Amino acid sequence: MAFYKIIERFLTPLLLLVVCFGAQQWYTMHIIPPFVFYSVSIFVLYLFAGYFLTHRAQRSRLINLYLLFVLISAVRGVFMAEGYYDYKSLVQNLLVYLLPLSTVFFADPGNVKKVVRPLILFSPFLVLLLWPISTVEARMRLLFILPFPLLFFISTDTKNKVMVILLIIFFFLVSTLESRATFIRCGTAFVLGLLMVLRFWSKILHYVFHALTLALYLTPFVFLVLGVTQNFFIFEEIEDVFGGQVYVRATNNEYSDYEDISSDTRTFVYIETVNSAYKNNYVILGHSLSRGYDSPSFSSADTQNTIRGERPLSEVGILNVFTHMGLVGGILYTLIFMVGSFLALNRSRSLEMRLLGVWIAFRWFLSWFEEFTTFDLNQITIWMTIAMCYSSSFLKMDSKQFKLFLQGCFYRIVLIDDENVAHMIEESEELEEESAAREDNEEELLP
Repeated sequence: MAFYKIIERFLTPLLLLVVCFGAQQWYTMHIIPPFVFYSVSIFVLYLFAGYFLTHRAQRSRLINLYLLFVLISAVRGVFMAEGYYDYKSLVQNLLVYLLPLSTVFFADPGNVKKVVRPLILFSPFLVLLLWPISTVEARMRLLFILPFPLLFFISTDTKNKVMVILLIIFFFLVSTLESRATFIRCGTAFVLGLLMVLRFWSKILHYVFHALTLALYLTPFVFLVLGVTQNFFIFEEIEDVFGGQVYVRATNNEYSDYEDISSDTRTFVYIETVNSAYKNNYVILGHSLSRGYDSPSFSSADTQNTIRGERPLSEVGILNVFTHMGLVGGILYTLIFMVGSFLALNRSRSLEMRLLGVWIAFRWFLSWFEEFTTFDLNQITIWMTIAMCYSSSFLKMDSKQFKLFLQGCFYRIVLIDDENVAHMIEESEELEEESAAREDNEEELLP
């Protein structure tokens, strides 16, 4: 129990280390030993697991079922592994796929604030600190927390709007369009957040949110059917229309050149993944957490691939779920997002939570062409927002209470005697005290 409390106390520095780990592949040199990465990841998961095991009332049966299937896939992976690299993949994938354990931890608004507040403040400083060894892609990944404040930009007060605007300016100063997914993620969060200016027409906004969510969940299936029937390949069509026209300067530790960001880098990944599943007969249950997919395109580029021709992971999140856990895992994964959107859109009392339901639909949509399956802040924030949609505490909040929660996600410095600000801070502190009291009642149950 004492060890658990120590980890909880050091959660902020642990998460900041996770932020740094998430960009390590794009540093010009490796500065973090693997054992440090695994240790920190296990400590963070241990904290999440403690909440998951002791707060049974806040668990979701659907998420429980998904986690059970993750463990089954891990056990299968032990028997299907053929060497060091397979076992390494098994451990790395298990860490990522166990992140739904965090949904109980993030169901508490106080815990969300504990995580978001320091990340918003310190992420820009991490960018500056690691600048000498960071490529542009690395700097973008150090700012994975940015979509969260962008999404609720309209709902924050004036002082926090200034903070978010400064973050936006900083983001544009350190980034380029080379990282397409990061720009799409942040741009979509900001555009969706701007819809909140229509909050005075709440009924209209309600229908807009429902329509957007439905479109986001249906579109990938439509394109998938068209692709399987070889009638229409969306990524090829984009390249045909824009290919050779949209260039940005691409930089890393080896070269500085121009890159066509409209080029098709996904269609062949889909073809290889699906063909591998049919060829090796793992469509239903997946290839386990220790194995990847047959990839002729990458077989000579990695030590692990030179013997069997397998690639452990692709850049497409939903394809990784399919590879490791098959259709069963993919369906469970998708249902978690869909149920979360349904709860946020139909069971919440605030427009902000309904907006969050649209956002997690977009994150699922984005996983069809991006979302690396790695233990990083990006994956943690995905499960954090899903947890908020399942949380009775968040669903019961009205807009006023949600705005108080948002204020707690920023560090505040009150320079004048503002009675309204003081009153809102007092109310926010009372909500935190009530949450702390609930935790104290269950403290004896903690591991």
